[in-house]
Amino acid sequence: MTEIVTVYGFGSSFRTLGRARDIDMLLVHRSIDRPSCRFAIACKRDIQIHMPNVDVTMLSIAEAESNKFIAKSSARQIGLVTSDSREAQIQELLKNISELVNGCKGLYLAPQK
Repeated sequence: MTEIVTVYGFGSSFRTLGRARDIDMLLVHRSIDRPSCRFAIACKRDIQIHMPNVDVTMLSIAEAESNKFIAKSSARQIGLVTSDSREAQIQELLKNISELVNGCKGLYLAPQK
């Protein structure tokens, strides 16, 4: 089964571009079963390798819907990562985030390999 993680940005880095010192992200994955959780953890690790100043929250679809996290935090969908193309999609996601929040004071993106 192909695993999918939907990536959202929220917090000051997505509300007041140019003023944030960190990036808040939400990874929403299919369920709380082992393959889904492991894939979400792998995506989180890949993102944090390149963005040490990112705070990542992970929720299953059911958890995100139950507590209405996306609506309450005014999160914006910024990407999708699938197990079929994780590395390429993570790189594209990092590029998009860099463009979205470029100019944030103190924001650090590690060089991509």
